[in-house]
Amino acid sequence: TKRALRTACKLGVAPLHAAAEALNAPLLATLLAAGAPPDLQTVKRGEHFSGAWVRRDGDGATTELDSADLCALHLVLDGRDGDDEESVLECIATLLAHNASVDVRDVLYRTPLHLALALAFEEGMTAPAAALLDAKADPNLGNKEWGMASSCLHEAARRGNATVVQLLLGAGAAVDAPGRDGWTPLALAARAGAVSVLAPLLAAGADPAASLPGGKSAAEVARLNKKVKAAEVLDAALAAGVEGVRV
Repeated sequence: TKRALRTACKLGVAPLHAAAEALNAPLLATLLAAGAPPDLQTVKRGEHFSGAWVRRDGDGATTELDSADLCALHLVLDGRDGDDEESVLECIATLLAHNASVDVRDVLYRTPLHLALALAFEEGMTAPAAALLDAKADPNLGNKEWGMASSCLHEAARRGNATVVQLLLGAGAAVDAPGRDGWTPLALAARAGAVSVLAPLLAAGADPAASLPGGKSAAEVARLNKKVKAAEVLDAALAAGVEGVRV
């Protein structure tokens, strides 16, 4: 029935979620055509987790309330590996063709893009993230794992992943936004000594003269962490007044 398609059962899932988890694109298409909402989320029922809403009774006892969690796009992306890429992309395309939102957030405030980037970082699989960015996923959102103030670009810079940094910059990621504790992507790359990340950030307009809340520049951060090459690149950017420093 249509009601079964539109609501989660007692276990907190609906048929669409099972199809997404199984990477079954034809079944996804059938369910969506039959009226399954593309953004329907699984439900955490009575589970304790950080940030859960609770109800307190007259005796002071608390009960965790139901919380919306993963949508089909999350489930398509969660915990995959390189062997799943073709099926993942087919399922993403199916969901997007039925107007699935790319910025639904789970209980940890993760969007599908966050999970797609986890695949890029861990499996080298960038195509799912590119597909979501093409569909206008917001690269500037944080989550509870990375920090609510930290964007996708902060995480990519922290990890020293130049491929993902360039992908995010091409999608309009804010290059100089302060993240957790006021750190910019450039400062995070400097701390990690991620020289390959510095060039695209600088070319996109990152300010090498900007100071962190403690007053240090990205170059000073690099020197403190004994990242000599990164410090040299940033010093050269400062001396050149910055655009397109080669590394």
